[in-house]
Amino acid sequence: PGACKDKWRDDVQFGGSRKTGRTSSEEHEKLTELIVKAVGDHPTTSSIENMPWTAISREMGTRSYSQCLNAGRAIFKSLVRRQDTNDPVPVPSNEQVVD
Repeated sequence: PGACKDKWRDDVQFGGSRKTGRTSSEEHEKLTELIVKAVGDHPTTSSIENMPWTAISREMGTRSYSQCLNAGRAIFKSLVRRQDTNDPVPVPSNEQVVD
């Protein structure tokens, strides 16, 4: 049952519109904004476990849950590192993440 759910979540729901390969700079920026919106100004290493990856994937519109999760991990680590060094965290746009 889990494999079926994962297949639907990652492939079928996109109806052929899911992109493959490296994320574009626009996708990377949008994913970063969605992650910042989801975790707020103070991301922690434990916050990644509670990320709404399915909702983020829907907002992306072109990337699956697992693609967002994989790309998002690197972005998330970068955000935590920025916080640890007091670098500014990017401010998200007015888009909303819906669960």
